Amino acid sequence: MRSYSATGKKQFDLILANIIKLVILDNLSAFIKQLAPGGIILLNGLLKDDEEDIVKSAIKYHLKLKKKIEVDNWICLEMIYEFGIN
Repeated sequence: MRSYSATGKKQFDLILANIIKLVILDNLSAFIKQLAPGGIILLNGLLKDDEEDIVKSAIKYHLKLKKKIEVDNWICLEMIYEFGIN
């Protein structure tokens, strides 16, 4: 299995980011550069209170919330990259 950093040029259909809110927000533009149009990004390791800030920032990058999973005070956000989709 290979791993790639968020600075490469390859595009992926699926990206999983299991890190805290501030790291996600700081790296969202790098993730988007590597997410193929129509691709899915799973943002995990977040608290319920993080959702509004993440979604607000994600909209700027053409990400749309597709699904949210909530367990206790933790959430996982499934978002689709809608840039370049007809």
